[in-house]
Amino acid sequence: EADAQDLIGFRLSSRTRTEVRKVVRREEIPEVEVDLLLNDKIAIEVKFNSQYKDGLDQLLILRDLYGLYPALIHITKGFSAREVEALRRISKIEGFPIFIVHLKRKEVFCLG
Repeated sequence: EADAQDLIGFRLSSRTRTEVRKVVRREEIPEVEVDLLLNDKIAIEVKFNSQYKDGLDQLLILRDLYGLYPALIHITKGFSAREVEALRRISKIEGFPIFIVHLKRKEVFCLG
């Protein structure tokens, strides 16, 4: 997972200020780590071969408590159709993009 974060961060750094594994803090609430922070505004959580629901709780915290715009990148060997549909619905309800990088098919899907 850390290798994927580093690679994505490196690729994005030529176009935007990107910090990898950045701890964000506010005095009145606990600190939280974000995998990729772009321009102090966009929080990207990267998950590698994780369950479809992993990372969603952290993105809600980053959005609701820290005011960051969230996005999720799932790098996976495959999700079931039901899992993809669940992610599509979450993306629509919560209003943030979810990207699925399918390693076996070498495809990228954007939900939301």
